[in-house]
Amino acid sequence: MLFELFVKVLANILVAVLIGILAIILVLPVLGIFTWFDRLKKKRKARQKKRALESMLSGRSLETVLEKSPYKHILLFQGDNSYRIYDNRNRYDNQNKPIFIDKVANTLDAHLWIVERYSSEQTEVVKRTRKKSGSSRPL
Repeated sequence: MLFELFVKVLANILVAVLIGILAIILVLPVLGIFTWFDRLKKKRKARQKKRALESMLSGRSLETVLEKSPYKHILLFQGDNSYRIYDNRNRYDNQNKPIFIDKVANTLDAHLWIVERYSSEQTEVVKRTRKKSGSSRPL
């Protein structure tokens, strides 16, 4: 009687272990596939961002635009791989520090952010200038 109970408990434990192993064997490849698709999606997004950056530069070099732009990006120093973006035009009243504007994940995002803002500001300046001068030429 005691032996039969021991055998049943042992059999149940063995079945539970086998089900767990089978679940792991089935789940790990599925997780691997999801990870692979996630990496593909991230690579595709990075390519799209690079293309967008190149089209926004429209023949200008990235270094030139970053130099002319009032925005600067600085890598965070506390073990974080993200970048902070500062506006050098606006400074705090009592300190000579640039104002923090945004935090982005990587260099590509920082460059894209700066070029987007700088290009839109330049477009606005051109529109205002043309409006003041009365020119109706298209952009």
